[in-house]
Amino acid sequence: MSYAFKTIASSQAQIAAISPTMGSGSGGTLVTITGRNFPINPNVELIIYDADGSVLSTQQATVTYSASPLIEVTTPANPTSSFNNAEIRVYKNNASDEARDWYFYYYN
Repeated sequence: MSYAFKTIASSQAQIAAISPTMGSGSGGTLVTITGRNFPINPNVELIIYDADGSVLSTQQATVTYSASPLIEVTTPANPTSSFNNAEIRVYKNNASDEARDWYFYYYN
C-alpha cells in the first residue's frame, strides 16, 4: 500500500502575533508583528474603529524593520481623543493579499 501526500503551501501573508497589544494615543509605540510570508517592503495600516465598529480612520504605520518572520512598526497617532481599537493589516502585494484580524488598542 502506498500513500501520497500533497502539501499545499500558502504564500499569503499571515500574522501570528503582535506585541505589545496596546499603546498611547499619541502614537510612537514600537510594535513587533510576527508571522510568515511577509513581503520585503510591507505596507502596514491601522484601521481605527469607534465603539460601534464603524471605521473612523485608516492610518499608515511606519515600518522600521522588515525581515520575515518579523516586522517592526511605529504606530501613528490616534486621530480621536478616546480609547479605540485598531486592526493591523499587512499588505503583501495588493488589497486582496493581506494579513489581518489582529488588534492594537489605543489609550489616552
